[in-house]
Amino acid sequence: MNAIYLQFDATDAPDVWKKIRGVNLWPLKKKVIENCRKLGFNGVVLVPTIAKGVNDNQIGNILDYAKENCDVISGIIFQPVSLTGRISFEELMDIRYTTSDLKEAINKHTNGAIGQFYPIATTAKMTQLLAWFDEMPTFSMTSHQDCGFCTIMIVNDKNEWEALEKYFDVEGLVRWSNKVWDMVQDKKVPKPTGLLKGLNLEDFGSIFSKIGNFVDDMTDLGYRQIIKAYYFAGAARYIKSPGKILTSKTYRSFARLIMNPNFNSAANFLATKNLLVSSMHFQDAYNFDLDRVCRCLVHYGVIDPDDPSKVREVPFCSMNTLHRPIIERKLAIAGKTAKKPEVIQAEIEELLKTVE
Repeated sequence: MNAIYLQFDATDAPDVWKKIRGVNLWPLKKKVIENCRKLGFNGVVLVPTIAKGVNDNQIGNILDYAKENCDVISGIIFQPVSLTGRISFEELMDIRYTTSDLKEAINKHTNGAIGQFYPIATTAKMTQLLAWFDEMPTFSMTSHQDCGFCTIMIVNDKNEWEALEKYFDVEGLVRWSNKVWDMVQDKKVPKPTGLLKGLNLEDFGSIFSKIGNFVDDMTDLGYRQIIKAYYFAGAARYIKSPGKILTSKTYRSFARLIMNPNFNSAANFLATKNLLVSSMHFQDAYNFDLDRVCRCLVHYGVIDPDDPSKVREVPFCSMNTLHRPIIERKLAIAGKTAKKPEVIQAEIEELLKTVE
């Protein structure tokens, strides 16, 4: 396990917790962070659901808490509330919180320290390139531009917020990563076993095919190393003050990333007081957009109630807005009743007594 997604709607604000979750979960959240610190775990991602007039006043507190605990916390993924059920237009406007609202709140709290917010798909080719360097299956972060944003906020040696763009030419680095990935995609790597076409390999036994596969693997490995060196040489141009590599933790961690580009070095970059700050605004019936659903990155895997031998892949937003009640009714277990909310709350309160 290299990451924990921790639901985190507020800091020390009991009334906010009780309004959103029915019980004050703050002591439990603090305990999770303390336990992760004891274990030396630094991959906690805070996930706050934000609703206007409910906990939007907690955004600054959450940012500060992440900064103060960035030895454990590597990022925050804000989620403006998705509204389910029937609601009047007036009620909708009272509680609706958007990605634009979130950007304004972040900029206000950090005194405009954040340079730019980027669509999640900005890193689509870069993530594929890092996966390829790691010899892992590639995946593409190609979500719709309205689904959310991401950036990295730097915590400097004075414990102040700074923009990523102060350190690096972000757009230049993205363009360079895109160029290298396109080059990898277009490159036709020669396979030595291609020279064996026309021979009856059965005459040589199974050992010959194994040797051929080994030689092909070595060719791929060599090509990867060449591209890594090429990527490093080009990426170095986008460091704005390379002379600070010996004195700045941010420059040093970035240098390690481009010298050995892979997912582990990318994760380590976030473990050195560099915080991922992102947003994912899940849809509801009042802002549903088919273009967004068609490019969804987050899916539910659910047993098909009409054919239990199959598993349906359902986009997150359409699951919660359209499919969930239908599927749950069909999969419901006869004779089973859910616990009443007050029973659940009492059980949670008893659990909290063990960690306070």
